[in-house]
Amino acid sequence: MPVYFNDATDDPLVFDSQPVIQGINSYGRASTIPQILASNLENVELSTSGITKSRRGAWRISSDTYTTVHAVIGLRTSVWDYGLMIFADGNVYLHTPTVTGVLFTGEYDSSALAHQCSAAEINGAIYFTDGSGDILVIRQTGSEDILVDADGNGVWDDVSSIVAYDVAVEISDTDSPENTRALTAHMFRLFCATGIDNLHVSYILPDLGTSSGESTDDLGNSDPGTGDIFPAINSIRIGKGNSDAIRSIVPFKDFRVAVLKDNSIYIVNADPTLSPSQYTVQLVSDKVGCLAEKSAVRVGDDILFLSRDGVRSVGTAFQQDQIATSDPISLPIHDIIEEINWGYANRSCASFWRGRYILAVPTGSSTTPNTVLVYDTNLKQWSGRWSGWQPTAFDIYEPLNDRRRLVWADATNNNVVYLRDHIDEDATTENDYADQLSADYTQVPFEILTRGLTFGDPISPKTCDFLEVEFYKSKARANITLIPDGGDEVILDSGQLVDTGTGELRLDFVLPAVLGKPGIVRHNMSLTGTNQGREFQVKITNSSATQVTEAGLELDDQRYIALRNINLGAFLETLEKQV
Repeated sequence: MPVYFNDATDDPLVFDSQPVIQGINSYGRASTIPQILASNLENVELSTSGITKSRRGAWRISSDTYTTVHAVIGLRTSVWDYGLMIFADGNVYLHTPTVTGVLFTGEYDSSALAHQCSAAEINGAIYFTDGSGDILVIRQTGSEDILVDADGNGVWDDVSSIVAYDVAVEISDTDSPENTRALTAHMFRLFCATGIDNLHVSYILPDLGTSSGESTDDLGNSDPGTGDIFPAINSIRIGKGNSDAIRSIVPFKDFRVAVLKDNSIYIVNADPTLSPSQYTVQLVSDKVGCLAEKSAVRVGDDILFLSRDGVRSVGTAFQQDQIATSDPISLPIHDIIEEINWGYANRSCASFWRGRYILAVPTGSSTTPNTVLVYDTNLKQWSGRWSGWQPTAFDIYEPLNDRRRLVWADATNNNVVYLRDHIDEDATTENDYADQLSADYTQVPFEILTRGLTFGDPISPKTCDFLEVEFYKSKARANITLIPDGGDEVILDSGQLVDTGTGELRLDFVLPAVLGKPGIVRHNMSLTGTNQGREFQVKITNSSATQVTEAGLELDDQRYIALRNINLGAFLETLEKQV
């Protein structure tokens, strides 16, 4: 630690820093967490390079709104023009890069709860359940213009017709499951659950070229428009026979399927060379279960899910052949986990996207997921919380000749939105860091709260001398405060907004004009006169819209932050006299 002699006080000037932020530990005491962790992060992204950045914004895919969006599914096939199918208000909509229209109206129960609905796709055929009815099958069979606008006029020519099948009615299959939930596609089969512990497995389903009259072969290849695709022999009982309901079904590695129940977890070996009656079932845990169907997501060779005591993992325990699961990986954010509204936690949903497990949960008094928790699987750390959204179902959408993007049904305005992180950083604009959930762009608040800086001495009181905050290619106006001993915040540079940016030249401009400095910007602030303390935290938050406009600036001047380093200098003082 660098130390130099000070003639005025004879006290050495010592230094502490937050050189990099690679995670959050909001549950632990600020002065005891590792140097690479922060005490709180909101609406920021982490990186292995050590730069902490603002998260990207979410934009609506269209101006269409609904009463309730029940499910969304991205279609990676030319059959559907690489579109996005939306199930909302009992109707089925198709969104493509060029048009949005109605496929069907009144096809399922519009009063269904979104967390009970699920959709899957096999070779261009779309399967959907609302949790209380039969499985809806949508596929192309003819050649008519069936995509229509609100007035019933055709908007998409020269496409195949769509036919909707109700499994219980259109298919002569007396064994078809009813009141299905947790619908999942795996190895060309459909998996779903009914009742408490019934797991149903379909025959291997064919491609769209199969004729409607083709019979079932030895492995059960069957056309979804006719015949028996859910035979009774393909029903498996999962569990010990107690009241432990199947909650989620997730495809796992090596052809396996994880069946997560309320209080237990099982792995089913769904080898495609075997018939479902020959599948083996292995117990993983009879102590831990899954709380929300859509929270269970495969992450590489693992499955993360929301349990009653936080986020847990399946993979580690399964690899070690243990009848247990991992300890909750959410312990560092257990204070946020405790904020969950457990009466509605079953509505939580999640996705794995670009190395992140993104989990939306309802907190406080909210009955819909309103807090997004982000776990960085590359850093093995939590990135804090993202706010401003109310996701009810995630999926991945990949338009033709364009980049994949994360989409979700959002209950804020009951529409479908997507994350703008598919835009290259060099091509972004200010709006790429703002949310557009409605017609207007809204500010995304950010907060960075460092760990407790003790200068390697948790006992001696200190008098702060200076603070240096380092930004890199940032563009924001921020408020910076100092917090001694977890007490009252001390506003630094009071009355001024700290410019974290590197400057820019905008059109139109008045000559002479000065180009901004590229790269690193360091702000040095005197802390003379601030209160003593044993440990200090530095908080950086966005400026409010009122602050920006009162300073004569544009709102665009506060949307993007990129923090690189924080250095704090202080004088060690003599210990107080003990009496």
